[in-house]
Amino acid sequence: MKTRVTPYVDKIINHETEASWRLQCWQAGELEFQVLSAEYTDVVHLDRRSCICHKWDLLAILCSHGIYAIKLKRYDQCDFSEHWFSSDCYQATYNDVIHATRDRKQWGLRSDERV
Repeated sequence: MKTRVTPYVDKIINHETEASWRLQCWQAGELEFQVLSAEYTDVVHLDRRSCICHKWDLLAILCSHGIYAIKLKRYDQCDFSEHWFSSDCYQATYNDVIHATRDRKQWGLRSDERV
């Protein structure tokens, strides 16, 4: 199955999805959720793409709490991934050829340059 995110992000999301199976979730507002794990209670705001655990905020990749809330609303997880993690963006980044250069020792200095 082809995903809309890069393989690296897909692997992280799959890991977080497995972790989300051990959670319990209650909807606290239209897009706000209280997610309970064995150790903590976390709050997810889908409209802000944010979780109080800060994992989603710092990495811009869904945490297990966010995944559970998204599953509860029956939304698509890929819609909550940043565009720079999409396969299309990744392919566009490396679409052009990067030409090789000479070794640094072969660069030489121009007479008007100072190092």
